Amino acid sequence: MARLNQIIAIEKGIKSRSVQELAEAQKALQKPALLSGISRTYRPKDEEGEQLPPESKRVEVKAEEIIRKTSEVLTKLFDVTATKDWTNCTARADVVVDGQTLLTQAPVSYLLFLEKQFADLPKNWV
Repeated sequence: MARLNQIIAIEKGIKSRSVQELAEAQKALQKPALLSGISRTYRPKDEEGEQLPPESKRVEVKAEEIIRKTSEVLTKLFDVTATKDWTNCTARADVVVDGQTLLTQAPVSYLLFLEKQFADLPKNWV
């Protein structure tokens, strides 16, 4: 199982990639012309009628493909975020200073708060 610091390290990259890929999907879906295709062949009405060339336009974006990719992107994002959040809920640590235990089983959120508070203290106080 991955450690919390590993999860946090990849979370930011996955979030930014997800936002980018979702924006690309939305942009592709905003252009209806990319979603439609056509194939036509013309026959003259009579033997001497004008002969028109066939025309075709391929579908450039398939909605099913966009839905599949969006599902994969969101699944990965939700998985990483949920893993981090559940780990934060269960992770606990003791705070020990000079061999004396000040806090037992402190939750991660409180440990992060303490870390910020100590970092903000003037250097001559520590």
